[in-house]
Amino acid sequence: MPNTVDGVLECAELAPPPEGAQVQLVESATISEFEAWAVEVRFEAPADELERWMVDSYGDPGGIGRAWVTPQEVKDAMDIEDVPDTWRIEETSIQGSAFERMVLVDDADPRTVRVRLSEVR
Repeated sequence: MPNTVDGVLECAELAPPPEGAQVQLVESATISEFEAWAVEVRFEAPADELERWMVDSYGDPGGIGRAWVTPQEVKDAMDIEDVPDTWRIEETSIQGSAFERMVLVDDADPRTVRVRLSEVR
Protein backbone atom coordinates (compact mmCIF):
# COMPACT_ATOMS: atom_id res chain seq x y z
CA MET A 1 0.00 0.00 0.00
CA PRO A 2 1.49 3.37 -0.97
CA ASN A 3 1.88 5.62 2.07
CA THR A 4 2.66 9.01 0.52
CA VAL A 5 0.58 11.40 -1.57
CA ASP A 6 2.98 11.09 -4.51
CA GLY A 7 3.02 7.29 -4.16
CA VAL A 8 -0.77 7.07 -4.25
CA LEU A 9 -1.06 9.39 -7.25
CA GLU A 10 1.74 7.55 -9.07
CA CYS A 11 0.03 4.17 -8.52
CA ALA A 12 -3.23 5.79 -9.66
CA GLU A 13 -1.43 7.00 -12.81
CA LEU A 14 -2.23 10.64 -12.04
CA ALA A 15 -0.08 13.78 -11.82
CA PRO A 16 1.19 15.10 -8.47
CA PRO A 17 -1.07 17.71 -6.85
CA PRO A 18 -0.56 21.35 -7.80
CA GLU A 19 2.17 23.17 -5.87
CA GLY A 20 0.76 24.92 -2.84
CA ALA A 21 -2.39 22.76 -2.77
CA GLN A 22 -3.74 21.81 0.64
CA VAL A 23 -3.25 18.02 0.58
CA GLN A 24 -4.39 15.21 2.89
CA LEU A 25 -3.66 11.48 2.78
CA VAL A 26 -6.11 9.30 4.70
CA GLU A 27 -6.92 5.61 4.93
CA SER A 28 -10.37 5.02 3.52
CA ALA A 29 -13.05 4.47 6.14
CA THR A 30 -15.00 2.33 3.70
CA ILE A 31 -13.26 -0.85 2.52
CA SER A 32 -15.33 -3.50 0.79
CA GLU A 33 -14.89 -7.23 1.23
CA PHE A 34 -13.28 -7.27 -2.24
CA GLU A 35 -10.51 -4.82 -1.32
CA ALA A 36 -7.25 -5.53 0.51
CA TRP A 37 -6.84 -1.83 1.37
CA ALA A 38 -7.87 1.64 0.23
CA VAL A 39 -6.36 5.10 0.67
CA GLU A 40 -7.54 8.52 -0.35
CA VAL A 41 -5.73 11.70 -1.35
CA ARG A 42 -7.70 14.93 -1.02
CA PHE A 43 -6.63 18.36 -2.16
CA GLU A 44 -7.97 21.83 -2.87
CA ALA A 45 -6.60 24.13 -5.54
CA PRO A 46 -7.63 27.24 -7.49
CA ALA A 47 -9.49 26.58 -10.75
CA ASP A 48 -6.53 27.33 -13.05
CA GLU A 49 -4.20 25.02 -11.10
CA LEU A 50 -6.79 22.25 -11.06
CA GLU A 51 -7.24 22.62 -14.82
CA ARG A 52 -3.46 22.20 -15.27
CA TRP A 53 -3.59 19.11 -13.02
CA MET A 54 -6.39 17.66 -15.19
CA VAL A 55 -4.32 18.26 -18.34
CA ASP A 56 -1.23 16.70 -16.72
CA SER A 57 -3.27 13.72 -15.52
CA TYR A 58 -5.65 13.16 -18.44
CA GLY A 59 -4.24 15.17 -21.34
CA ASP A 60 -7.45 17.25 -21.40
CA PRO A 61 -9.00 19.76 -18.95
CA GLY A 62 -12.32 17.94 -19.30
CA GLY A 63 -10.78 14.52 -18.60
CA ILE A 64 -13.54 13.45 -16.19
CA GLY A 65 -17.20 13.66 -17.10
CA ARG A 66 -20.03 15.15 -15.04
CA ALA A 67 -21.60 12.89 -12.44
CA TRP A 68 -25.03 12.61 -14.05
CA VAL A 69 -25.39 9.06 -12.76
CA THR A 70 -23.21 7.90 -9.88
CA PRO A 71 -22.81 4.14 -9.41
CA GLN A 72 -23.77 2.91 -5.94
CA GLU A 73 -20.32 1.32 -5.62
CA VAL A 74 -18.71 4.77 -5.93
CA LYS A 75 -21.15 6.30 -3.46
CA ASP A 76 -20.43 3.54 -0.93
CA ALA A 77 -16.65 3.62 -1.40
CA MET A 78 -16.39 7.41 -1.13
CA ASP A 79 -19.10 7.67 1.54
CA ILE A 80 -21.31 10.09 -0.40
CA GLU A 81 -25.07 10.33 -0.79
CA ASP A 82 -26.22 13.33 -2.78
CA VAL A 83 -24.25 14.29 -5.85
CA PRO A 84 -24.34 18.02 -6.64
CA ASP A 85 -24.27 19.37 -10.20
CA THR A 86 -20.70 20.58 -9.62
CA TRP A 87 -19.20 17.08 -9.33
CA ARG A 88 -17.29 15.03 -11.88
CA ILE A 89 -16.62 11.37 -11.12
CA GLU A 90 -14.43 8.67 -12.63
CA GLU A 91 -14.10 4.99 -11.73
CA THR A 92 -11.52 2.82 -13.49
CA SER A 93 -9.14 -0.11 -13.11
CA ILE A 94 -5.44 0.51 -13.59
CA GLN A 95 -4.31 -1.78 -16.40
CA GLY A 96 -1.64 -4.31 -15.50
CA SER A 97 -2.26 -3.99 -11.76
CA ALA A 98 -4.76 -4.95 -9.07
CA PHE A 99 -5.48 -1.26 -8.40
CA GLU A 100 -8.78 0.55 -8.85
CA ARG A 101 -9.05 4.33 -8.94
CA MET A 102 -11.99 6.57 -8.16
CA VAL A 103 -11.68 10.30 -8.70
CA LEU A 104 -14.18 12.89 -7.57
CA VAL A 105 -13.70 16.51 -8.66
CA ASP A 106 -15.91 19.20 -7.14
CA ASP A 107 -15.90 22.32 -9.32
CA ALA A 108 -17.53 24.42 -6.60
CA ASP A 109 -15.35 26.99 -4.87
CA PRO A 110 -12.86 25.94 -3.54
CA ARG A 111 -12.14 23.30 -6.15
CA THR A 112 -11.63 19.95 -4.47
CA VAL A 113 -10.24 16.63 -5.71
CA ARG A 114 -10.58 13.24 -3.99
CA VAL A 115 -8.59 10.32 -5.38
CA ARG A 116 -9.35 6.91 -3.89
CA LEU A 117 -6.94 4.07 -4.71
CA SER A 118 -7.62 0.50 -3.66
CA GLU A 119 -6.19 -2.94 -4.25
CA VAL A 120 -8.73 -5.52 -5.35
CA ARG A 121 -8.37 -9.02 -3.94
